[in-house]
Amino acid sequence: MTKANNPLENNTPLDFVEKTIETYRQKLEEELENEKKRLLKEKEEAFNRLNLMEKNSIEKVEQEWYEKELAIKMRVSEREKQLHSQLNEVMETLKTSGRVARIVEEIVEEIVP
Repeated sequence: MTKANNPLENNTPLDFVEKTIETYRQKLEEELENEKKRLLKEKEEAFNRLNLMEKNSIEKVEQEWYEKELAIKMRVSEREKQLHSQLNEVMETLKTSGRVARIVEEIVEEIVP
């Protein structure tokens, strides 16, 4: 092989440096792309976690609100039962007094269906 045909013998020190720099640049670009992909994946995972946390928070608040509304309805229902019971007691007491009982009964019928 002659000197002109052997590519290794045609390389100057500058060619070697340029090739080394180009190889290093390509390696850095590849690492940069890999890092970008990794960071994008981490960002997507973080958004997914945030969305899940938001969904869970909303569901938790909705459940708590439902439970509070249910408790209020139960208290109101219990209070209505107590009032009806007390009203019946008053009516029974007043029935013994005749005329007053009729007047009270009429009033109660207009107030409580």
